[in-house]
Amino acid sequence: MRRQLLISAIAIMSIIGIAAIFTPFLLSLGISQKAEAARSSYDITSLNTGEYIMVDSHTSSEKILIIKDWDQTIYSYLIPAEADKVLMPDFYRWGSGFYKCSDFRPDLDQNNKIANNGSIRCHDTDTPKRDSAAWAWAYTGKKRAANTVWLPDLIDPKHEVKSGYIYINR
Repeated sequence: MRRQLLISAIAIMSIIGIAAIFTPFLLSLGISQKAEAARSSYDITSLNTGEYIMVDSHTSSEKILIIKDWDQTIYSYLIPAEADKVLMPDFYRWGSGFYKCSDFRPDLDQNNKIANNGSIRCHDTDTPKRDSAAWAWAYTGKKRAANTVWLPDLIDPKHEVKSGYIYINR
């Protein structure tokens, strides 16, 4: 009886000790208060289902594309930009390409809402033919063309939505 009680007490103390050791480590996995305070935030209270916005980032070299899909999912992407034009990707990297797109956005339907199962692409009329078919991404940020191994996915900065604001993590 005493032996069973001793084994139980040791087991309980071991569990408490392990929890005490790992608690600081587990708490450090979250975003720090300093990083959380430095996040950029954008008001999305007026962003309805099936709509998107392209907003200026806090840096001059990128924009942020925010999409509210038909299933209420909100996507956000960092888009390299220069002088209000998107720097299209080339050879595995965003911002390294030669072409600057002035109309980069999701496909729209007749009601000016995002097209169901549409793509995000450059809608310029003078887009280079060899790249225009490849430069297409699903709303999830994944490239559409399977045979374009050189094409990167959209840059997903991860975000958090609270009380009508989207907070972009860096």
